[in-house]
Amino acid sequence: MRTYDCIVIGTGSAGNQAAYKFAEKGLRVAIVENFTPGGTCAQRGCDAKKILLTGSETKDAVERLLGYGVKGLISIDWRQLMERKNEYTRAIPEQTRKRYAETDIDYFHGEPRFVSSHRLRIGEEEIEGKQFLIATGLRPRELTVPGSERFITSNEFLELKDLPRRLVCIGGGYISFEF
Repeated sequence: MRTYDCIVIGTGSAGNQAAYKFAEKGLRVAIVENFTPGGTCAQRGCDAKKILLTGSETKDAVERLLGYGVKGLISIDWRQLMERKNEYTRAIPEQTRKRYAETDIDYFHGEPRFVSSHRLRIGEEEIEGKQFLIATGLRPRELTVPGSERFITSNEFLELKDLPRRLVCIGGGYISFEF
Protein backbone atom coordinates (compact mmCIF):
# COMPACT_ATOMS: atom_id res chain seq x y z
CA MET A 1 0.00 0.00 0.00
CA ARG A 2 1.29 3.44 -0.93
CA THR A 3 1.50 6.02 1.83
CA TYR A 4 1.38 9.80 1.37
CA ASP A 5 1.97 12.85 3.50
CA CYS A 6 -1.15 14.38 1.99
CA ILE A 7 -3.98 13.09 -0.17
CA VAL A 8 -6.03 15.72 -1.99
CA ILE A 9 -9.53 14.82 -3.14
CA GLY A 10 -10.57 17.01 -6.08
CA THR A 11 -8.56 18.36 -8.99
CA GLY A 12 -10.12 21.80 -9.39
CA SER A 13 -8.35 25.07 -8.74
CA ALA A 14 -8.22 24.67 -4.96
CA GLY A 15 -7.15 21.02 -4.93
CA ASN A 16 -4.53 21.47 -7.63
CA GLN A 17 -2.95 24.54 -6.09
CA ALA A 18 -2.76 22.88 -2.69
CA ALA A 19 -1.26 19.68 -4.17
CA TYR A 20 1.40 21.66 -6.05
CA LYS A 21 2.31 23.64 -2.91
CA PHE A 22 2.56 20.46 -0.84
CA ALA A 23 4.78 18.86 -3.50
CA GLU A 24 6.99 21.98 -3.66
CA LYS A 25 7.61 21.56 0.06
CA GLY A 26 8.87 18.04 -0.56
CA LEU A 27 5.79 16.20 0.68
CA ARG A 28 4.65 12.97 -0.94
CA VAL A 29 1.28 13.85 -2.49
CA ALA A 30 -1.57 11.96 -4.15
CA ILE A 31 -4.57 13.55 -5.80
CA VAL A 32 -7.88 11.81 -6.53
CA GLU A 33 -10.62 12.71 -9.02
CA ASN A 34 -13.80 10.90 -9.97
CA PHE A 35 -14.53 13.05 -13.03
CA THR A 36 -12.05 14.56 -15.50
CA PRO A 37 -8.88 16.05 -13.99
CA GLY A 38 -8.72 19.82 -14.07
CA GLY A 39 -11.90 20.75 -12.26
CA THR A 40 -15.20 22.40 -12.99
CA CYS A 41 -13.99 25.99 -13.30
CA ALA A 42 -11.61 25.31 -16.16
CA GLN A 43 -13.71 22.77 -18.05
CA ARG A 44 -17.39 23.25 -17.25
CA GLY A 45 -17.57 26.60 -15.55
CA CYS A 46 -15.68 29.85 -15.26
CA ASP A 47 -13.10 29.54 -18.04
CA ALA A 48 -15.37 27.79 -20.55
CA LYS A 49 -18.12 30.33 -19.85
CA LYS A 50 -15.74 33.27 -20.30
CA ILE A 51 -14.88 32.13 -23.82
CA LEU A 52 -18.58 32.18 -24.74
CA LEU A 53 -19.35 35.44 -22.94
CA THR A 54 -16.46 37.27 -24.56
CA GLY A 55 -18.18 36.86 -27.93
CA SER A 56 -21.48 38.30 -26.72
CA GLU A 57 -19.78 41.09 -24.76
CA THR A 58 -17.79 42.09 -27.85
CA LYS A 59 -20.93 42.13 -29.99
CA ASP A 60 -22.74 44.23 -27.38
CA ALA A 61 -19.85 46.72 -27.15
CA VAL A 62 -19.73 47.16 -30.93
CA GLU A 63 -23.51 47.70 -31.10
CA ARG A 64 -23.38 50.33 -28.34
CA LEU A 65 -20.60 52.20 -30.18
CA LEU A 66 -22.33 52.29 -33.56
CA GLY A 67 -22.44 55.90 -34.71
CA TYR A 68 -19.68 56.87 -32.28
CA GLY A 69 -16.75 56.08 -34.54
CA VAL A 70 -17.61 52.43 -35.04
CA LYS A 71 -19.19 51.24 -38.29
CA GLY A 72 -20.58 47.86 -39.23
CA LEU A 73 -22.17 45.08 -37.28
CA ILE A 74 -20.67 41.82 -36.16
CA SER A 75 -22.41 38.51 -35.63
CA ILE A 76 -21.67 35.51 -33.50
CA ASP A 77 -21.07 32.11 -35.02
CA TRP A 78 -22.12 29.98 -32.01
CA ARG A 79 -20.74 26.75 -33.43
CA GLN A 80 -17.34 28.31 -34.08
CA LEU A 81 -17.34 29.88 -30.62
CA MET A 82 -18.22 26.47 -29.13
CA GLU A 83 -15.41 24.82 -31.08
CA ARG A 84 -12.98 27.37 -29.62
CA LYS A 85 -14.31 26.59 -26.14
CA ASN A 86 -14.02 22.85 -26.81
CA GLU A 87 -10.48 23.24 -28.16
CA TYR A 88 -9.53 24.96 -24.91
CA THR A 89 -11.28 22.53 -22.55
CA ARG A 90 -10.31 19.31 -24.39
CA ALA A 91 -6.64 19.86 -23.54
CA ILE A 92 -7.12 20.40 -19.80
CA PRO A 93 -7.29 16.79 -18.51
CA GLU A 94 -4.08 15.72 -20.30
CA GLN A 95 -2.26 18.94 -19.34
CA THR A 96 -3.33 18.39 -15.73
CA ARG A 97 -2.11 14.76 -15.65
CA LYS A 98 1.16 15.80 -17.29
CA ARG A 99 1.79 18.46 -14.64
CA TYR A 100 1.13 15.92 -11.89
CA ALA A 101 3.77 13.64 -13.39
CA GLU A 102 6.23 16.54 -13.67
CA THR A 103 5.74 17.47 -10.02
CA ASP A 104 5.75 13.88 -8.68
CA ILE A 105 2.10 13.95 -7.64
CA ASP A 106 0.44 10.54 -7.95
CA TYR A 107 -2.92 10.74 -9.70
CA PHE A 108 -5.79 8.36 -8.99
CA HIS A 109 -9.00 8.27 -10.97
CA GLY A 110 -12.16 6.95 -9.37
CA GLU A 111 -14.66 7.43 -6.58
CA PRO A 112 -12.71 7.72 -3.31
CA ARG A 113 -14.16 6.10 -0.18
CA PHE A 114 -12.74 6.39 3.31
CA VAL A 115 -12.23 2.94 4.79
CA SER A 116 -10.59 4.29 7.93
CA SER A 117 -9.42 7.65 9.27
CA HIS A 118 -6.18 7.35 7.25
CA ARG A 119 -7.12 5.14 4.30
CA LEU A 120 -8.94 5.67 1.05
CA ARG A 121 -10.18 3.07 -1.39
CA ILE A 122 -10.30 4.06 -5.05
CA GLY A 123 -11.70 1.17 -7.03
CA GLU A 124 -9.74 -1.89 -5.91
CA GLU A 125 -6.74 0.08 -4.63
CA GLU A 126 -6.19 1.43 -1.14
CA ILE A 127 -3.87 4.29 -0.26
CA GLU A 128 -2.93 5.74 3.09
CA GLY A 129 -2.48 9.38 4.05
CA LYS A 130 -1.32 11.32 7.08
CA GLN A 131 -3.45 14.32 6.08
CA PHE A 132 -6.40 14.78 3.71
CA LEU A 133 -7.68 17.82 1.91
CA ILE A 134 -11.19 17.55 0.53
CA ALA A 135 -11.57 20.10 -2.27
CA THR A 136 -14.38 18.59 -4.31
CA GLY A 137 -16.28 21.74 -5.24
CA LEU A 138 -19.81 21.52 -6.56
CA ARG A 139 -21.82 20.08 -9.41
CA PRO A 140 -25.02 21.46 -10.92
CA ARG A 141 -28.03 20.37 -8.94
CA GLU A 142 -30.76 18.46 -10.73
CA LEU A 143 -34.14 19.89 -9.77
CA THR A 144 -37.20 17.72 -9.29
CA VAL A 145 -40.06 20.14 -9.85
CA PRO A 146 -42.90 20.08 -12.39
CA GLY A 147 -41.43 20.81 -15.82
CA SER A 148 -37.88 19.84 -14.83
CA GLU A 149 -37.73 17.37 -17.72
CA ARG A 150 -37.20 20.47 -19.89
CA PHE A 151 -34.29 21.77 -17.79
CA ILE A 152 -30.63 21.41 -18.62
CA THR A 153 -27.70 22.01 -16.32
CA SER A 154 -24.88 24.46 -16.95
CA ASN A 155 -22.75 21.46 -18.00
CA GLU A 156 -25.26 20.64 -20.73
CA PHE A 157 -25.61 24.29 -21.75
CA LEU A 158 -21.86 24.48 -22.29
CA GLU A 159 -22.20 21.66 -24.83
CA LEU A 160 -25.15 23.01 -26.87
CA LYS A 161 -24.60 22.86 -30.62
CA ASP A 162 -27.13 25.66 -31.20
CA LEU A 163 -27.66 28.80 -29.17
CA PRO A 164 -31.18 28.92 -27.72
CA ARG A 165 -33.32 31.94 -28.62
CA ARG A 166 -34.24 32.38 -24.97
CA LEU A 167 -32.66 31.30 -21.72
CA VAL A 168 -33.97 31.33 -18.17
CA CYS A 169 -31.44 30.60 -15.45
CA ILE A 170 -32.63 29.03 -12.22
CA GLY A 171 -30.31 29.38 -9.27
CA GLY A 172 -27.72 31.83 -8.17
CA GLY A 173 -24.50 29.89 -8.47
CA TYR A 174 -21.53 31.54 -10.19
CA ILE A 175 -22.12 29.98 -13.60
CA SER A 176 -25.87 30.61 -13.73
CA PHE A 177 -25.54 34.10 -12.29
CA GLU A 178 -22.84 35.12 -14.77
CA PHE A 179 -24.83 33.81 -17.75
